[in-house]
Amino acid sequence: MYRGNHLFRTVASVLLALLVVLSSRAVYATAEPSIEAPSGLTLTQIKMTGDEFLVVRNNTMSTIANLSSYWLYYYNNVNPLASGVSNSSQQLPAGSLGSGQSLLLSANGMATCGAAIAGKLNLGLGDSGGFIQLAQTSMQNGAVRQEVLDTVSWSSTASGGISNVPTSTKAPNAVWYRYSTQDSAGGYGWQQAELVATEACVYSVGAGSENVQRIDTEQFAEASSVPPVQIISMDDGSASGVTGAFIPDRDRGLQAPLINELLPNPASPASDDADEFIELYNPNDAIFDLSGFMLQVASTTSASAKTYSFPTGTLLAARGFTAFRSSNTHISMSNSGGQVWLLDPFANVIGQSTPYGTAKDGQVWALANGKWAWTTEATPDKSNIIKVPPTTTKKSTKTTVSTKTAGSTAGASKTTQTAQSPSAHFEEDAATSKIHIYVLAAVAILAVLYGAYEYRHDILNRIHKFRRNRAVRQLAR
Repeated sequence: MYRGNHLFRTVASVLLALLVVLSSRAVYATAEPSIEAPSGLTLTQIKMTGDEFLVVRNNTMSTIANLSSYWLYYYNNVNPLASGVSNSSQQLPAGSLGSGQSLLLSANGMATCGAAIAGKLNLGLGDSGGFIQLAQTSMQNGAVRQEVLDTVSWSSTASGGISNVPTSTKAPNAVWYRYSTQDSAGGYGWQQAELVATEACVYSVGAGSENVQRIDTEQFAEASSVPPVQIISMDDGSASGVTGAFIPDRDRGLQAPLINELLPNPASPASDDADEFIELYNPNDAIFDLSGFMLQVASTTSASAKTYSFPTGTLLAARGFTAFRSSNTHISMSNSGGQVWLLDPFANVIGQSTPYGTAKDGQVWALANGKWAWTTEATPDKSNIIKVPPTTTKKSTKTTVSTKTAGSTAGASKTTQTAQSPSAHFEEDAATSKIHIYVLAAVAILAVLYGAYEYRHDILNRIHKFRRNRAVRQLAR
């Protein structure tokens, strides 16, 4: 019996070790905090070096009807009361922000990644230190009253709310996000992360380790789930670094157009130079003015992007489909794979297709019910009709697409999969499932061996009885 107990403990130890190995990834995945911020209108994400941006989130339980009563005040020192400190301010745009939605303000244009409103950041944030205050203004008895809602400070030294900020040279992709410290005081801190260079809407924490944690939020989300942003006129072109950029007044408060259909490889006798098209859909009940907006195209084999700027007076009909052909845009899509983006006049990415793989003659990359798929029927200037091409055996391939946007010095590339390929996440799950099968098989074998050992005497007795009965039957014959 002692040997049986010893064997049982051995089996249990082996199983426990296997469970520890399998769960190590899950333990690591919860090691770093996720994005979380206090209630109210709060600052949630900031990048103060390189291509600067700031994210403000509405963490109230209701819609803020007009953001224009809120202001950002920036001081170029971690201590705003120090002598010689200079300051500047920026009014938030006159748009509405729903509960849980975010406002993205970027200096050089970037992917909006789910932000409800995107605009220009006119505050130049200092690398060595700074202080930002978010306040609501109101008039009371003929005087302007300010109520401070939130603040964040940072420094390249050990002082400040965010301390030891590295230079843009040392950490060009460094970014900070808000998280709950989960202490008794209910406080919040700032976690350093990195913008993933190959995925425009993902943060990583723990760079340099074997397993890099990926922080996905509603603001940095998968492209397929990104809602169209609300268009807000943010600047008249007078801001530093912006030349002649403006958003037409008629677009204020409207949703961004959707990229709806792509024809990268027209079938003969049509040609790439004249008959390729990119179709946009206007989801609004009003005309959308595309003046100054841009289409951008990149292939999977080149880091460079081709850009077409819509001329003044380009209009999209309400609830209408409009195809823009290569004969007018003079930009062509790659037949071997690529992606298309829609940019506002400040180079913010406000719409995008998912990457496509090899484009066969005459097949169209089209959007239907939130999903992109190949169809054999092109429908320029009309709603899409999905006729799935005949299926063929395909190898799983990974597609790398550049997301370099006009006016952006970052030029990050984006890695994603084609619609026909499993994602890296699924590939990891498949590997884990394979390990699970091996574990279950090992457990089954160990269980059989343990049972055979534990009931060995009964088994031997039955074998002995079987042999004795067989001998008796043979003698009887």
